[in-house]
Amino acid sequence: MKHLILGTAGHVDHGKTALVKALTGVDTDRLKEEKERGITIDLGFAALPLADGHLAVIDVPGHERFVTNMLAGTGGIDLVLLVVAADEGVMPQTREHLLICENLAVKGGVVVLTKCDLADDAWISLVKEDVRALLAPSRLAGLPIVAVSALTGAGLDELRRALGQAAAACPPKQAAGILFRMPIDRVFTMHGHGTVATGTVVSGSVSVGDAVACYPAGKTSRVRAIQVHGQRHDVAHAGQRCALNLPELTTEDLERGHVLSEREALMPSYLLDVALSLAPAAKGPVEQRARLRFHLGTAEIYGRLILLDRPALKPGESALAQLHLESPVAAVHGDRFVARTFSPIRTLGGGVVLDPAPQKHRPGTRGAARRTLALLAGMAHADGPARYLEHCLGRAGYAGIAEAVFARSCRALGLDTQAALARLQAEQIAAVAHARGSAWIFAADRLPKVRRTIADRLEAFHARYPLRPGMPHRSVVEAVPQELPGAVLDNLLEVMAAAGEIVRDGDMMRRGDFAVELSERQRQALDAVREQFRSAGLAPPDASALLGSLAVAVPPETRQQLFELLIAQGELVRLSAKLVFHRDCLARVETAIRRLLSASEELPVAPLKSELNLSRKYLIPLLEHFDAMGLTRRAGEGRVRGPAFSASDPGAGPSRKPTGGRSPRA
Repeated sequence: MKHLILGTAGHVDHGKTALVKALTGVDTDRLKEEKERGITIDLGFAALPLADGHLAVIDVPGHERFVTNMLAGTGGIDLVLLVVAADEGVMPQTREHLLICENLAVKGGVVVLTKCDLADDAWISLVKEDVRALLAPSRLAGLPIVAVSALTGAGLDELRRALGQAAAACPPKQAAGILFRMPIDRVFTMHGHGTVATGTVVSGSVSVGDAVACYPAGKTSRVRAIQVHGQRHDVAHAGQRCALNLPELTTEDLERGHVLSEREALMPSYLLDVALSLAPAAKGPVEQRARLRFHLGTAEIYGRLILLDRPALKPGESALAQLHLESPVAAVHGDRFVARTFSPIRTLGGGVVLDPAPQKHRPGTRGAARRTLALLAGMAHADGPARYLEHCLGRAGYAGIAEAVFARSCRALGLDTQAALARLQAEQIAAVAHARGSAWIFAADRLPKVRRTIADRLEAFHARYPLRPGMPHRSVVEAVPQELPGAVLDNLLEVMAAAGEIVRDGDMMRRGDFAVELSERQRQALDAVREQFRSAGLAPPDASALLGSLAVAVPPETRQQLFELLIAQGELVRLSAKLVFHRDCLARVETAIRRLLSASEELPVAPLKSELNLSRKYLIPLLEHFDAMGLTRRAGEGRVRGPAFSASDPGAGPSRKPTGGRSPRA
């Protein structure tokens, strides 16, 4: 069944409420003051069943003093019931209400000439011509005009048929997969139930038990119960008027103008980027930084208009602008709004939200300002949602957008997430990175830039240190934008390694096509360094002193690089800044420890010290080294078998292989 919202519009005392009562049987004037004064002051609601659908009727005030209330009821309407009294014809509020419908992009409905029992046929014909002329330049040109009398019932059947035809021509609202949003127009408390919020579901659907949040405050509750036109329902869909029972919120938490939606779905902002159009009949231009009233959904927000490419906006013109609001608002791309002057109050025009949470812009037509204008112009195009997503990806930078957040953005725009992502990928606008069971979406050029940054960083390192086998991993990571998710970076490095672009060797990294190449003199120096540490045995001198005493014809910095190369290849093992052993020497110590531990669970330190002729200066660091390897474990003042010890092979040699690298080419 199709669910649509029908809103009344028209001048005060032209018979809107009486017409709604004649159609639905419901008197929408519920307030005592409305009964006493005989005019509608606030919104009224009724249901109108159709043969193949259902219309939720919103009856709005016609008096100019209550246009704010009228605007609160028109934000989500699909069809308009434009009411003109046959005995009076087109009046000021008829024109203003039509302008409001025009700016909210209402495209369908019916014009009703009421009070036809008070006018003759000739006069009614003249009024019809006036109405056609009024509608001719608008989106509502060509609407059917039906003459009725709520008093006698004349024309009501014809009106019902016309409404049925208008509803049939109106596309149904898509509810499945779309973000739930409901601007609140009324809040009250029901005894025994708690807080109730009413409104029109403008997108998506909500079910009993769903978690919802109220924006801009973000306070949350679960939906205890749902009513649609006084009937209990388990689900409310887009296009329906509904009341939600929210027991975890109070009437102080909610008010007209707030929006109910899913948790973490909307981002309230004091800024909005918009496309604004001024009505041709607007009085005078609107100057830069003019204070205006903006009506969005059921909210009225004061703010200043920042025109981005001109000093003033003239009647009939359109422009890109930024709204600086005095209170935050939760909107999505594509929301329609109406703009009115601050004082005296009159409707100026309206427009559409392009970016609901932008950065502050500087007006102008050069440099960054020109790029901003081009970006917003793209978002104002018919392909705006895709361009908005492209903008979001660009704004996210190297942080990317988590898959769940991207999906919420697509749902708010009424887009299928997978289809939208496939299109952005096909247009080379977006790229997806999968890591640790999650996915991130980036602007298409971001990850290739990171790959180039890593490759360039390694290239520069190899050029500066040609004798080092690789660059420390942490130094590579420092070159990558810090906002890039760690899981994505790890995955990217794995991809680069699989492609042969890089080689990861323990904590070192090098380009895939890099290998240390030594000259004959450097090879001889390398052999000399290696041999010096091997011959030093278990009493090596200070590493710096040993390198300085080498009788080799290479400069000190080259000796240091050769020394680091041997450490990276695992031939030398650094126990401290000054203490370095050759791996063969450490293997001797490990073999002795294993043999002694195979005979006793506790390591006899004195026999070990005597067998290897070790001084305490070297014994303690060596024991701590094997503690760290897990071969031994400290117990009190002695050592016992560690978790890595295996008594099955007392002569097993080193318990782990030294970390090796590619052998240098001579």
